[in-house]
Amino acid sequence: MKLPSSRLLVKISFLLFLLILGALVLGGRENLATLVHFRNVKTTLIKEALALVEENKRLTQEKKALHGPEYLERLSRESLGLVRPGETIYVVEERNPLSVSPDRN
Repeated sequence: MKLPSSRLLVKISFLLFLLILGALVLGGRENLATLVHFRNVKTTLIKEALALVEENKRLTQEKKALHGPEYLERLSRESLGLVRPGETIYVVEERNPLSVSPDRN
């Protein structure tokens, strides 16, 4: 049995190397696209997490304020129209200064 020459072995090795490299490059595109996609997903999730942390801080502060008498009083006055005993309510109507009222002639 005759052994292949060293030049033939080098050529076969080189071709095999090129085939493996080509397969990695072609398969690598898909992997690269997946990597880029997941980096974008990671960035989006980080932004959402930071927004949720900020909202959580705001809600925690609001929760603390709910137990304070000032907040309850303001809420009662604004939403229910409640007043303290002895206070006088003034209602101010806004009118358009350019409109003509029926009294004026």
